[in-house]
Amino acid sequence: MQNVEKSSTGSIPVKAPSVEYVLRPGDLVSLDIKSPDPALADFFNLRSSVNPTSITEQSVYLNSYLIDDSGSIDIPELGVISLTGLTVQQAEGLLEKELSNFLKSVFVMIKVTNLQVSIFGEVAKPGTFTVTNNAMSVVKALSLAGDITDYGNRKRILIIRRNGDAMEYGIVDLTNIDSIKNPWYWIRPGDEIYVEPTRLKSVELNTSPARTALLVLTNALVIFRLFN
Repeated sequence: MQNVEKSSTGSIPVKAPSVEYVLRPGDLVSLDIKSPDPALADFFNLRSSVNPTSITEQSVYLNSYLIDDSGSIDIPELGVISLTGLTVQQAEGLLEKELSNFLKSVFVMIKVTNLQVSIFGEVAKPGTFTVTNNAMSVVKALSLAGDITDYGNRKRILIIRRNGDAMEYGIVDLTNIDSIKNPWYWIRPGDEIYVEPTRLKSVELNTSPARTALLVLTNALVIFRLFN
């Protein structure tokens, strides 16, 4: 953000994406179904034998419904329910309507359990991170990975995103305050963020002590052969 006036304050109008998450194939969703008849309601709740106090990827998977490639989940007695393209709130309303045939005063709460972003390249701690915010800035996301290293190119942060059958991408320049207006400044769950290295790293690697020593040794061998 190098082009900010040092002695002034200001504001930039931005339009962050909606905080309403739209369900899509590949999502894992947990259902918490309540009614005045807990025993009957629990019939529709997934409860694995995994220790509930131990939250692992395995326990999350076993206690969640997977939205398949057609955008549906298969619930006992209810059958196949299409959820893709619905917000979480819309999906809750749909399931409450379907379950009203079995339960009275039913309440459904849905949580997406696999909201993650992957961050790699020139960051301190590359990896996949769980996020709880549906509209997170790329700066906040990079902080999860320990920030950009000294060799990271802050002018070219690549965001890769799946949109249906297409893969989209955008570039964010973090050296410019106007990047806040870039729609790719706001990441979404499932995004992949790549920080490419600067040319400085390539130069330093090519002039490392080991490479310098190898060049000196090579030159010495050439000179030795010329005079012997």
